[in-house]
Amino acid sequence: MHDLILFDEGPDDIIITFNRPEKRNALNYRMRQELFDRLSSLKESRKTIRFKSIGPCFCAGLDIKEDLTESDLQMFRDIISLIRNHTANTSSFIDGTVRGGGVILARSCDEMYATINSNFSIPNLSFSNNQFVKQTLRSFIEEHHLLAALSEDDLPWSADMALESGLINAISY
Repeated sequence: MHDLILFDEGPDDIIITFNRPEKRNALNYRMRQELFDRLSSLKESRKTIRFKSIGPCFCAGLDIKEDLTESDLQMFRDIISLIRNHTANTSSFIDGTVRGGGVILARSCDEMYATINSNFSIPNLSFSNNQFVKQTLRSFIEEHHLLAALSEDDLPWSADMALESGLINAISY
């Protein structure tokens, strides 16, 4: 079994790399638990946290193939809160596709960067029959007007559109 999340800790920063490309880096239970545990241990740290991924998809959000419960969604909310409230800078580096809860996770960072080939979307909430999933995504979307605008579009946003709208901070070419 390979590591689904790689943690590379240096003297000033920690790089967290999602490593489940065959599943679009969708966060399954094991990944959520590892991420929650590591972020909790860094709560008082002054280290910069950088998120990136292996494969063509940064993160597709929660793994909706799992039977998600309210406690699973609460853990996702707690992960987002730990990222938002980290004492030092947090950033996400997108190189490819980012979907649904992956957009929410990336956007929870202080800074969000993307390559020119990246694209962003929040699918119509009809993809899931799970009311907890729909409610959680809807609450995050309502918190941020850019996510609301993105969720209303039928087509993914390009990196240029994401930059123009303010969803990301910069494009790396």
